[in-house]
Amino acid sequence: MTEHFHKHLDILQSLINRMAGNSSTCKNYCVTLVTGILALDQVKSAHGFTWLALIPIVLFCFLDAYYLSLERHFKKQFKDITKLWQDDKLKPKHLFTIQPSDKGIHGIGLVLEAFGSYSIFPFYGALSIVIGVLMCMGK
Repeated sequence: MTEHFHKHLDILQSLINRMAGNSSTCKNYCVTLVTGILALDQVKSAHGFTWLALIPIVLFCFLDAYYLSLERHFKKQFKDITKLWQDDKLKPKHLFTIQPSDKGIHGIGLVLEAFGSYSIFPFYGALSIVIGVLMCMGK
């Protein structure tokens, strides 16, 4: 049973690492697209493309929050299974049962809760403010 427990923890840890990597990739793609849109805006003489930079910001913000909520959920599963192991309450039915976060309203609540995270709100908020300032300046 010990071997299966450790394999289960390995699977959870790999899921946690994957969600963290996906979150980082979201930020990289977002910055790349926003920079490209702003560069295109500078090349065009009309300067009417700045608002388009808000689209990838919003989309990647939602996706990043979703990945963060999944990461938090898998971390909770990791802690729960470890606690069961320490309390000698671990049963075979607990092993290899890995599910994403709750569905329905509660799942949406987890994603909305992730928006307030220090890794989401300041990053995408700052990008949005920069775009807002550029739009106000007429650039």
